[in-house]
Amino acid sequence: MDRAVSQFWQVLGLSQTPARVEYAARVLAAGRRNRARQITARSTSGRMREAILPSMYDQKQEALPPLSVCRKAGYSVIRFNNSLGASATIQAFDEVISDIPKGRTLVIDLRDTPSGGNTNVARSIMGWFVAEPHGYQIHNRPAEERETGIPRQWIEQVLPRAGMHRSNLPLVLVGRWTGSMGEGIAVGFASMGAEVQGTMMAGLKGSVEDLQVGETDLSIKLPTEQLFTPAGRPREDFAPDSISDDRLLFGSC
Repeated sequence: MDRAVSQFWQVLGLSQTPARVEYAARVLAAGRRNRARQITARSTSGRMREAILPSMYDQKQEALPPLSVCRKAGYSVIRFNNSLGASATIQAFDEVISDIPKGRTLVIDLRDTPSGGNTNVARSIMGWFVAEPHGYQIHNRPAEERETGIPRQWIEQVLPRAGMHRSNLPLVLVGRWTGSMGEGIAVGFASMGAEVQGTMMAGLKGSVEDLQVGETDLSIKLPTEQLFTPAGRPREDFAPDSISDDRLLFGSC
């Protein structure tokens, strides 16, 4: 592994740092995206084991509804099925949450949101839990300061939704597959006073935009805005509390 990581950066003419070592190891282990990955591991006893992992492009993804809902003793769980970028999620959430008694404990499970989403869906969810405008994350756009010399930063707000309100904040679950807009929802709920439990999130550093490559039909995704909690902490540094209820540790729905 040390040799492979070293060669990875030598080709690019870059020195190794702890962060670069970790990054290269993950890229090499993941393999090329359009072909199967062949991984051979050797145990400390010398035993060799080989695994062939198919490309994700060769696997058919199971079609899931935007949300999964389950009711357990004492609480109801709404789990998002990697759907924070789908407009259908707004209506699905409105319908589901309207059917849950207002006095019942609500759990919002964001542990399957690796693709992120958009702020419209995020604000529609959090809008159920505010009675007045509430800032949920800070945006900073470094490019404008580089281009003009004038820094630009603003607070994005969640607004109440007419006729849609719950006074009791939910318990929010997060994990390593909580990415981008999922992370934004988590820090937003935390700023409202909701309890956020789980493990460290994806730690994506900013808001991503699609940028076209020249005159081609290709595009690349790059972070163009830094994101912070309302208190000014980088979003990627936000740390949730440990899960206090073992019943929620594994698949909650």
